Amino acid sequence: MRIIVASHISIDQVQGDKTSWSSIGGPAVYAGLTLVRFGCEVKIITKIGFDFHDDWVTKLARGRLTLNHGSRNLSSPTTKFKIRFNEQERSLKLRARCEDLSIEQLDGCVANGSIASPIVGEVSFNFLRTISEKAAPLYVDPQGFLRKYDKSGRCTIENLDPAHLSCADI
Repeated sequence: MRIIVASHISIDQVQGDKTSWSSIGGPAVYAGLTLVRFGCEVKIITKIGFDFHDDWVTKLARGRLTLNHGSRNLSSPTTKFKIRFNEQERSLKLRARCEDLSIEQLDGCVANGSIASPIVGEVSFNFLRTISEKAAPLYVDPQGFLRKYDKSGRCTIENLDPAHLSCADI
């Protein structure tokens, strides 16, 4: 079974009380790896920036996750979050945002289903409509349609535009 996962891959800068590290994250990675474990062939539609290390691309490939053409943007940074946590709370702050996914990235994609799981609004309604026509059924995770970020990167939640769910099968 072939599945398309459309979402930004993020670089997460995680800071705990006594430790800190950077890792790649986002639904493209987590859903993608899960689908591979279930025996699916996964095509990731994403945008990564100039700061996304080639060794991370290699790690994804070792996990049998392939990036689609047009994934790398050499003029923008990769979407980055700073995640702070301790025993009482967790905070999420947007540090950088890569460009939106483009419909052209879907050219030539053949799949038995798709997942659209934006994290920073990188998936447009037209993209959803196109992917639902090419790779149904379409599962939509609305988190990236609900999250809004102010200039400092602070996340707030807004109402969901129902149009974003009109193409979803799940």
